[in-house]
Amino acid sequence: MKYANINDSMQEGYKLFIEQKDAAACDVWIGTWKAIEEAMDAEKIRYIEDFDRQFDGDQYVWNWATDFDVALINASNQDLSYAQMRLDFFTAIYARTKQQNDEGALYMRRAVAEALYKLGRASDGDQVYAELTGDYPAWAWGWIGWSDQYGLFGEPGHQDFDKAIRILRDALMIPGLDDREDVLERLHGIYKEAGMTEEAEAVEQMIEAEKNGVPAVNAKVGRNDPCPCGSGKKYKKCHGA
Repeated sequence: MKYANINDSMQEGYKLFIEQKDAAACDVWIGTWKAIEEAMDAEKIRYIEDFDRQFDGDQYVWNWATDFDVALINASNQDLSYAQMRLDFFTAIYARTKQQNDEGALYMRRAVAEALYKLGRASDGDQVYAELTGDYPAWAWGWIGWSDQYGLFGEPGHQDFDKAIRILRDALMIPGLDDREDVLERLHGIYKEAGMTEEAEAVEQMIEAEKNGVPAVNAKVGRNDPCPCGSGKKYKKCHGA
């Protein structure tokens, strides 16, 4: 095998990963990535997709990268140096990705943002998410990921339910939003946690409508109708103001 050393390094990391030794797996796998970069540079391979076609290892590079991400997330909960490793890794692999508009590449951008928040760089994380949701407004998981940083999955001391709600409401106003029901479910969870009973009930009704194939944003919204963002307010007093 042409890249036997890279494949062996990858599999060495997997042994540690399976044993739930996440930090040790990350320490091996960052070396795997450096070896991949060196091989690509030596052979003038610009994109990771092209390298993957030549690699012929036990794992596709992208599949391995998603497992590396799980290990990085787990390890960063104990040691912030792994959050920096996550930031560096996904910045580097995204730069070598040809298809930067497919879902895998969008998740790379999410990983970069999440690492920034973990490192206490919230304003930088906000900028990444603002650019991501601006570039791909219909991709619900950009909005959900952004909201999560301030909502139910935010770092201790970093929760801001008002901001999390605003982000999800803005998402719900996007025509053709993908996975809209997932956005509603996240919004419902925040409303319940915040004790906003009326708003939670309004979103429950919207979720039922979605399940019955009647997304609120597909219908013309009257100024006195409930705002489709799930606020529970009339449209004219919310997004129609």
